[in-house]
Parts: sequence; C-alpha cells; structure tokens
Amino acid sequence: MTLKISLFVCLAYLAFAQNYATQEILSQLPDSKIFWKEDKDLYKKIQEDEHIVVLAKIKDFEKQKQEWKHLNLQSAGHIKAPLDYTYKRILSFEEYPKMSMAFDRVNFDSAKSLLKIRVGALNYYASLSIRMRFEDKDKIRLIHWLCIDGPFAGMKGSIVLESVKKRVTEISMHSNYEAIELPLPKILIGFGMEVAGRQIAASMRNFVENEYKKQ
Repeated sequence: MTLKISLFVCLAYLAFAQNYATQEILSQLPDSKIFWKEDKDLYKKIQEDEHIVVLAKIKDFEKQKQEWKHLNLQSAGHIKAPLDYTYKRILSFEEYPKMSMAFDRVNFDSAKSLLKIRVGALNYYASLSIRMRFEDKDKIRLIHWLCIDGPFAGMKGSIVLESVKKRVTEISMHSNYEAIELPLPKILIGFGMEVAGRQIAASMRNFVENEYKKQ
C-alpha cells in the first residue's frame, strides 16, 4: 500500500486557474484538501528544497452500524524533468523495480489498462490489481486509478502531473480507502506509512532525474 503511495509519487499546481483541475479531482474524494498547497511555507520547501510531502490521515466513522476507518493518502513533490518525459517514465511500469526495491512482479496490460503489481515496505508486501484511466489537459496529465483486487480492493485516487517550469514537473497523488480494519501491520499505519512513502518517492524521483540527465 505504501508502495502504492510511492508507486504514485506525485504533485499538483501553482495558480488558481491551474488549481481547478486538482479541485475537480478532489471533489470526488471525500475529506481531501490540498494541504501542502495551502501551506505557503510547506509549498516553498517543495519548490526550493526538493521536499517530498506524504500524508496518511486515518479517521474513524460509522457505517452499516459498524465502526469503519477512512484512510486519506496524499503525496506531492517536484521532479526536475519536463512534463512529457516524466509522464512517460511514470507510465513505464515495467521499470518500477529499477526505480525502487519496493516494487516487484510488475505487469501492465495496456489493452485493459490494468496494472498488476507486488509492492511493499518493511517486510510487508501486497499484490494489487489496479484499473487505470488516463487524461490529458493542456499542461496537465491525469492518471485516475481504482484497486480492483488485493488487500486494498476499493481504494481509488488520482495522480496529477503538471508542468510548472520548462524542466520541472509537479506531481501529486490523492487517494481514499474505507474498511473496517486497515490491511496493514501496525508499524506501517500513520507515520510509518509516511516515512516509507517518502523514501520510495525519493528513490523514484532520483531514477527519473538521472535518466533524463543521460539524454
């Protein structure tokens, strides 16, 4: 799951007009706010200090007369590579094991837009089947996804990639999951998930940037 976070090591927008696409996506995701965008100091760290933000927020709520948990995941950061190049690399799923040891057994069926992947951290691994839908909007690339099989079946979210400078891409991920119990070991719930997510995201970013420099 953590890996799914990293899998989708991601980011969002600069101006109000650009924020619209992100808000449009988040409107479909309950309790989601672009906290890292609204916090000017935090966003400055993303822009200037190569900071990667990962938030794992867990809330209890009642559903079907039972106590459920709602997991909201967000991640954001910048990659020093053009939008189209970054997007191409993010969609090169078979390269994920090269990007991070967190990824294993990756297969993407382009005809079905179906990603099958085994991801993990701290000795926890999960095999996931993820359905995807892709969308292009001017200087923005969107990846909408839904986990249809595995421990996190029903989890859904979107990844946003946007060109913020000529050779800088902002990438963010927003996702939500509801369950009676989260299918994760305690060490990965909350802060542990955030730490693992940042490490995976940093590894993926380094790979993309280094490959771009080789051109």
